Amino acid sequence: IYPIITKIQPKSTIIGWWLFYDPGAKRVPNYNDKYFDKYFQSSVLQNQIDICALHPYTLWCYIGRNTTEQFITTLINNIKEFKKKYGNNHPIRITEFWISDKRTCFNPSQQAQIYYQIYQYTSNNNIPLFLRNITDFRDTRHSRWNPEKYFGLLDHTYKPKKVLYELKQLLEKNT
Repeated sequence: IYPIITKIQPKSTIIGWWLFYDPGAKRVPNYNDKYFDKYFQSSVLQNQIDICALHPYTLWCYIGRNTTEQFITTLINNIKEFKKKYGNNHPIRITEFWISDKRTCFNPSQQAQIYYQIYQYTSNNNIPLFLRNITDFRDTRHSRWNPEKYFGLLDHTYKPKKVLYELKQLLEKNT
């Protein structure tokens, strides 16, 4: 498919993506870290993408019960490992990253610190970082128990959450 797309649109960029990369998540249902190895061992797939889009979630993004330092260290180590193992042939982009503010033990200030430190790490290592959804989900298909429903920096009515103000202060103070 790559040759077809690039022939029609020569300036296009083909992105291969990963929803979840956490080698420590052995107990997470349906998670198989061998998927990445198989994907990258396929020469067909290797030649079909220009960029790796990574979502560096850990289990702690959903139900974090550890310290912010442990959380940040785990995330950065996962990014480093992914880059070392799979990023040699293709540049990496982090195209989604969130923390549930309802299912983790992190207060808004701690959440902002996590966002900021991930931002610093990615900036210092030339890894573009994107935030996918700025708001909590309004969709009624997401039950109130779904931790992804609470991943936004704005609530479902577009009102800023405290974490957004905390993150803004960190960015203004340190950039």
